[in-house]
Amino acid sequence: MKILDNVFESLGKSLDWAGSSLEKVWGKSRSPWWGLFALWVVVSFSLLLNVLDTIRSWRLLEGVNGAPTSFFSAWGLYPIGGRLLLGVLFLALFLWLSRRSRGWLLGLSLLYFALQFLDVDGLVLDTLESRDTLLLVPSAELEGAWPTVVTGVKILAAVGIIIAVVDSYRRSKAFVSYRTRLRSGISNLRISEVILWVVLLVQGALFVLAWVYLWLGEDAFPVLTTYPAAGRLAIAVIFLVVVALSVRRRSFLLTVATASYAGVVLNIDSMLVQQFGQADRFNDALFATRQLSSVIGLSSLLEVVVPILLLWVALISVGAIVRRRTRSRISAWVDERRTAIYGAEDLGPDVPTRISVLAVLSLVAAIVFPLLGLVLAYAARNDFVAAKPRKSGLDLAIAATIIGWFGLGVQLLFVITAVVGGLVGDFSVTELVFAGISALFGF
Repeated sequence: MKILDNVFESLGKSLDWAGSSLEKVWGKSRSPWWGLFALWVVVSFSLLLNVLDTIRSWRLLEGVNGAPTSFFSAWGLYPIGGRLLLGVLFLALFLWLSRRSRGWLLGLSLLYFALQFLDVDGLVLDTLESRDTLLLVPSAELEGAWPTVVTGVKILAAVGIIIAVVDSYRRSKAFVSYRTRLRSGISNLRISEVILWVVLLVQGALFVLAWVYLWLGEDAFPVLTTYPAAGRLAIAVIFLVVVALSVRRRSFLLTVATASYAGVVLNIDSMLVQQFGQADRFNDALFATRQLSSVIGLSSLLEVVVPILLLWVALISVGAIVRRRTRSRISAWVDERRTAIYGAEDLGPDVPTRISVLAVLSLVAAIVFPLLGLVLAYAARNDFVAAKPRKSGLDLAIAATIIGWFGLGVQLLFVITAVVGGLVGDFSVTELVFAGISALFGF
């Protein structure tokens, strides 16, 4: 047991020494040192494998028809010499700069991920109008464990880079500040506005997930750098970031939601696709993939939910403003007349002991018969002025006033719609109303 204790003690001291040494290289961080070291190892190994894979494919070209026959001719071609040169230079640059600071490590790792993701190698080939010489390697020579290892290490490096970047942001002061503002922002929003914020986030996240799924399938992205492919992803990511920040202020959130809804109604996405003059293989693959049918259904449902929530938020916002202004005006009107009748002492702190029956009846009547509700609401105002002591229920009369005027407005709208339908053609009120709703919600 003593020998085992000594082994663990020596192992602990070795890990402490390694951690202190790496902290001198990358500085102190809330992230564990072994995570940064693992990222450095896997990215370096992936870069090295890229160079070795190019050399291996070059060796397999010997004796293949159409392949370069001399060292200098092969080295002068980008598919061989250019790839080797860039691979070695980037590997050397990464090994040199990534040890200077944590920022260089994360930045170069993220750059490597972006170069792989955007297929910059294919862009260079297209720009140089060069044929990929390495494609001449017989397919039988490319089978085996080596291609699987190279691809696996690339995927592992990509996952490590994403985890490292997310973890670094999660432990940063910016994220702590955002989390504090997020809690404050959510507490200041109404429940319907929080639901609207969540719906917008889910919309963006669903699109990104569908995009990644189709990208891994490699059948929906003939040209990655055009709008139908990379452009859509960039807009979705920017949309997610903006929506995440919009929770800080109600006006910001409603502006983002309105812009998103307007983009759907105006079909901006299709207009941008047409500008590139390409077949929309992304949407074709999206609707043809059975695994994404639930994603499409949920996205379609959320597109209907967004305008409904916007309309609801707009109504309650306008209602709150009208209620606040109406209450202040009516309260001032009641106090002015009570002072004229009972004198200034009436403004003292007397607690209402009775509720106005007219106010209650006005609210009930306004829901069914708006005109009757308005008459009772205005009668309740006089009841508040004449009652001694004061009566409660002023908020009920104010609500009845708002609902009554709104109901009269809706009835007037139906009358105008009927008249217009009769003048324009043989259209019923119901058909015109549903046509307006369809135009509003983009059906």
